Amino acid sequence: MTPEEGFAIAYHHYSNERFGDAENACRQILNVFPAHTETWMLYALMLQRVGKTAEANQLLHSGMQNRVQTIRLDAYY
Repeated sequence: MTPEEGFAIAYHHYSNERFGDAENACRQILNVFPAHTETWMLYALMLQRVGKTAEANQLLHSGMQNRVQTIRLDAYY
């Protein structure tokens, strides 16, 4: 499976609010393709959506530490 195919599955779970399945899919993708940026982003977004903002920020920091971007998720709702 390509990372794009795995991401499509993870996103499908996420968009249908099956966050446990989305998390599992993201972890599987990142175990094989640790540099897949879109998966790191989706994983962090999913964590933020379920109220784990600090965990999402830590995930982005660790997953994106070799990238130029700086991303932070804050809850303003």
